[in-house]
Amino acid sequence: MIIQWLAGALSSVLTWLIGIFPAPTLPSWLTAAPSAISGWVAQLDGFGNWLPLDVVSGAVAFALVVLGIGGAIKLLRIIASFLSAGGGSAA
Repeated sequence: MIIQWLAGALSSVLTWLIGIFPAPTLPSWLTAAPSAISGWVAQLDGFGNWLPLDVVSGAVAFALVVLGIGGAIKLLRIIASFLSAGGGSAA
């Protein structure tokens, strides 16, 4: 209950602090894509007819997930090798 009260108090203080300042407006060069990127997107618009982009994006996402899991396992093994009292290196 104490942690819940502290989290609520911190949240209300941060909300009050953020409310003091006006909301920023983003410049147009930050919100709009550059013309080169817009041109590439326009040229690749019909490319999905020959290449199923949903399958490709799924395969790329799967590969990134597998690489992330592998990196996390390697990181955990390296950290565990520091804690093994001289047992050896996992790197």
